[in-house]
Amino acid sequence: MIQTGLHISNDKYRHPVFYLVFLLLTVFIAYWPISFHVFSLKNDALNYFLPVRHLVSESYHRNILPLWTPYLNLGYPLHADMQSGVWNPFVQLFSFFGPYTLYTLQLETLLYIFLSGAGMFFLLRHFKLHPYANLLASVSFMLCGFNSDSCQFLNWIAGTAFLPFVFLFYYRCLEERSVKQGMYTGLSLFFLFSCAYPADFIITAYLLIAMLIVYMVSAYRKKEVFINKKLLLSHLTIAIVFILLSG
Repeated sequence: MIQTGLHISNDKYRHPVFYLVFLLLTVFIAYWPISFHVFSLKNDALNYFLPVRHLVSESYHRNILPLWTPYLNLGYPLHADMQSGVWNPFVQLFSFFGPYTLYTLQLETLLYIFLSGAGMFFLLRHFKLHPYANLLASVSFMLCGFNSDSCQFLNWIAGTAFLPFVFLFYYRCLEERSVKQGMYTGLSLFFLFSCAYPADFIITAYLLIAMLIVYMVSAYRKKEVFINKKLLLSHLTIAIVFILLSG
């Protein structure tokens, strides 16, 4: 029997890959001037992110660690600028295929927008939202005014890409208290730390602490054990994975 309502136990309509392909096509159609390179991103995207990322990719492509740039402020420690992309895994990956260009910049922007929709889809799917309602919410989040208005700020867009994954895996970590979910949470935090605006990571850390406090208070009121070895081990896993990847 087909269940009705906003909540269903299982997605009986289509495989999640179908919805991810739909989200990907939506991004390319909604941002078609960028997808087909009819127009380019402007302002900070061209004035800062493109030249700095080009320098970073050129350095990596030539097997040089981009620690310093002579083109900013009469010399500038590029590795200390979290917005430069020196430690961004996507910039490092793109660098293997050649210098970072305007096309790469726009591809990275579209990738972050798609990941924001995909992350929201899996987050809402965890709470068993009806797949069509989930798809509508994911598209709305992916094409929200923040993403459209902030396209010139690449690291802001990266924040929306990884926030849903961080909250999804940390919520699962509190539910299951497993090492596996702790590893996923640590990995998501690393991507947020290395790709997004630094303030996004700091605020997210406060929110995760708030989630942990609410969870512990709720368990205490239910007279459950709110601190045990599994919970400590899962959080230790988060810290170890994050530190290893960030170090």
